Amino acid sequence: NMYQIKVINIPEFKWKEKGVKLDEIIKTIDLSETIIEAFSIEDFTAQKDMLFITDSGYIKKTTLDKFNTNYTKIMALKLKKGESLVKSDLVDRTREEKFFNIKTQKGLSFNIEEPSLEPVDRNIIGYKLFDILPNDSIKKVDFCDNYEYKSFYVNISKEGLITISDLKDNKSHISLFTDSSKTLVLFDDEGKAYYIPAFMLQSIKEEGINISAFTGDKISLLNAISTFRFEEDISIYFSSEKGLIKRTLLGELKIEGNSTQVYKFKHKDDKLVSILIKEHEEQKNILIITEKAMVIRFKSEAVNPMGKMASGVTGISLKDLDKVILALIIDENDTRKIKIKTKAKDKGTIEINKIKVQNRAGIGNSLMPLLLNDFVEVVEFKK
Repeated sequence: NMYQIKVINIPEFKWKEKGVKLDEIIKTIDLSETIIEAFSIEDFTAQKDMLFITDSGYIKKTTLDKFNTNYTKIMALKLKKGESLVKSDLVDRTREEKFFNIKTQKGLSFNIEEPSLEPVDRNIIGYKLFDILPNDSIKKVDFCDNYEYKSFYVNISKEGLITISDLKDNKSHISLFTDSSKTLVLFDDEGKAYYIPAFMLQSIKEEGINISAFTGDKISLLNAISTFRFEEDISIYFSSEKGLIKRTLLGELKIEGNSTQVYKFKHKDDKLVSILIKEHEEQKNILIITEKAMVIRFKSEAVNPMGKMASGVTGISLKDLDKVILALIIDENDTRKIKIKTKAKDKGTIEINKIKVQNRAGIGNSLMPLLLNDFVEVVEFKK
């Protein structure tokens, strides 16, 4: 809402006096509202606009003359349910757009370019400035003169703590190189993808921030990718505990918003165990290892691209009570060794180049014999 009063109607006091409450001179004011800004306006026909930003990330401009009224209270902009105004400013129409420094309730602080907007009427919703994260909201917006473009590593620990650094952190669960122009896509074991503009992360403080600030809940993070407009020639492979595998092209994952389901489970008790990322020009193999020490190797091209909501095809045919524990993409000439340890402390080693390439969906080969009720607990790859 906008409230107005002529200055001549405001009682004059000496500087030491207490003054008068606003509701005594503006009878229509709602005392449950918080005053964001106050302006002294001499000429409503001046070439100026009112700029508004809401706590959910919407922005709009309205020409000053639209507020020239005899009413003491009018609607300045239309808000959605639960939304509130955090920034209002009177700006010259001919000025050059700058940048905003945004601070959120969950502790994020970042700069974003001010968009060039055409003025619109008072009683409509604004344009989306950016996608606000789940359970977060803007608490403060200030103008600033510059936008610092950065290239940096995003490091995510097993516990979900996000930090940034100039160098790759090999001790992190995920350490991913990105820059201010890109978007991070995080994949969890429930088939959901979360989208985070990298500029939101570039000013994270040294102590870091928990991933739940971006996802809304605690998640089991499997992998992540940094992308520029989802235009890269990349495939994402989703490998499930029940032996299914799906390939989806990166461009299929482009959405408006900050999260979406990217995998549809065929079985209610299934979950993803690995998310694999491959550039299309690379000739690669896929290796799948199960809890009962079975392994299968097949060409990555054996899985055709599918849409977001597909369940995929069989990667390995599982025996009863078996499940996939790991899938990964390997080079065709990979010479590493697979070392496994079981719950019963048995150990086994096999060279990857001794595992023959098969057709997808086979039962695979045994890595080592297991005792009854024993299962693979640790898988390591050594040169």
